[in-house]
Amino acid sequence: MTKTDENFMGLQKLLENVPQRSYFKVHGSYQLVVPRGWKQTEQINEDMHLLFVRKGSGTYFFEGREESLHRSKIVFVSSGLKHFAWHDEKDPLHISALRFGLYEHDTQKMSKQLANPFFAAIMPGDIEKYERLFNELNEIYHTGNDMIHRLYCNTLICQIISLMYMELSGILKIDMKDNRIEEVKSMIECNVIDRISTDEMAKKVGLSQRHMRELFKKKYSMTPKNYQLKLKMNYAKFVLENSSQNIKEVAALVGYSDQYVFSRQFKQQFGLAPSRIKR
Repeated sequence: MTKTDENFMGLQKLLENVPQRSYFKVHGSYQLVVPRGWKQTEQINEDMHLLFVRKGSGTYFFEGREESLHRSKIVFVSSGLKHFAWHDEKDPLHISALRFGLYEHDTQKMSKQLANPFFAAIMPGDIEKYERLFNELNEIYHTGNDMIHRLYCNTLICQIISLMYMELSGILKIDMKDNRIEEVKSMIECNVIDRISTDEMAKKVGLSQRHMRELFKKKYSMTPKNYQLKLKMNYAKFVLENSSQNIKEVAALVGYSDQYVFSRQFKQQFGLAPSRIKR
């Protein structure tokens, strides 16, 4: 069984107890910007928590594994799991955070820590749906503490965790259409001769580099870096054919300090050296 399997199976076991034997009770709901200089020390929580990243970047560390935090990432952390976190001070985290416990109907006491603590993380297919759920839960929690409000909060937590489970298990098919990938393509096309890195692009649209690369390749059959290279070489070929600039000047124009590296990649792209273009 892979770690991903363990994660969604952990969510499944959690949901199997609700609502027949147990229910979720909110201990705290927050919408905040993480202060500069903040760094979470290693800890084990008695309660569970859910995190929705609205903006910014950072990392969670779970007993030897790490999970990047960026716009729209959702993370569930069970009780009893050793973890710590940090955030990028230049790109502070804006988050919705929820802490809660699993309580037994019979005793009205919080259940003991899980035998197999776990975490689960997703990049949701429908970001707006999760955002609405987190917003609604935060509003309900802070407007009342009677039985109806608590029941409603329990229902909303169940919805969030159920959706996460269905996405991780494949029951809910994720729509891979993501306008942010079109933003990346547009950025590349508008910055052909500028040195904009894939890391910069990923941060601007709120994706990890790896996830951005996967989505871009799925949609356009090439990686962002390869698309960048293709446009640079097309532009270089145009300049060579239509100006008096020499190969070294054109190489520098499209970001190459070494014209021989430029010439090699140009030949790989077009099947002939730039010297054959520039006569």
